Amino acid sequence: MSCKDVIEYYRTRFQIEFCFRDAKGFTGLMQSQARDVAKLSFNFNASLTTVNLAKVLAKEMRVC
Repeated sequence: MSCKDVIEYYRTRFQIEFCFRDAKGFTGLMQSQARDVAKLSFNFNASLTTVNLAKVLAKEMRVC
């Protein structure tokens, strides 16, 4: 594997990890007490979507 491929894989991996970290810390990813798979899926999707929308808005407003 070339060095560029390794760097790209790690860059992608850390972006995914930061997305989950932000979802856990700021949008309540782990706060659901539901047991139903559909309700858990909705909670996960809502948390991760909120993080992604916040990142898009921050880029549009040139905050980061």
